[in-house]
Amino acid sequence: MTHGLQRFEYGALGLCALCLALLAACGGGDNTANGPKETSLEGERSERRPVDHTPAVDLGKAPTDAHRVLARLLTAKALIRESVVYGGWNAAAADLSDEEPANALMPCISAKYLSTGYTIESGGDDNKTATQEYPQSATLIIVQAPDAQATDVIARGIYERLLGVRFERRDPVELAFGKGEGNQLRMERYLRIDEGSDKDTVLVGYIAVIGDLVVYALEVETPPRIVGPGQTQIQRVTNDQRGTRVGAQLIAMVHHLRG
Repeated sequence: MTHGLQRFEYGALGLCALCLALLAACGGGDNTANGPKETSLEGERSERRPVDHTPAVDLGKAPTDAHRVLARLLTAKALIRESVVYGGWNAAAADLSDEEPANALMPCISAKYLSTGYTIESGGDDNKTATQEYPQSATLIIVQAPDAQATDVIARGIYERLLGVRFERRDPVELAFGKGEGNQLRMERYLRIDEGSDKDTVLVGYIAVIGDLVVYALEVETPPRIVGPGQTQIQRVTNDQRGTRVGAQLIAMVHHLRG
């Protein structure tokens, strides 16, 4: 039950303001019956050029040229640099493989990010206002597919794994960075909320195909329950809109840095 006025103040992941504005374009409601749609890759590969920017990590530590290319797609803001892992991708398990990174058939990179999150104030009276901060973390994984035609298989494996551990599909995030198919970005979105006695664990998975890359971000938030005036339970956000979409912002930045 929501009590009084809720005000949301978002903290800084450090990503571009444009990205924050575009992420609001995500549609509302739930459409779990139809399942993820096929991703069109036509016209997206040949015209894209990487963005020239200062790498977020030391590229000399990457084991292969392919891993160095992926490392260039990491954004520096909010990155936990010691969390960066180079490896390969196991499509059957939809997870990092045990093979040596230098021998990886499908090179991938994993990195963790920590956001300052956001603040929610609830209540219409200065003497009856509850304030709570919500830091968020996200793990970003970028997988280099053998070719663009293989991306759907890789992405579908991630969908199936999430559904197998009690995630539910939500409406996708669809972004437009300008005219032309190469400037369109669609992210499938999956949500799981584990409710606890004193706090909830909210997990949001985002998956996108960008040319011959599959990009997966898992966002985690552990908001404590808030009791307002009169012992009413304050509803932070609806089940479909929880999270500040840190994971989606990271994928949007990969799309931008890839060019």
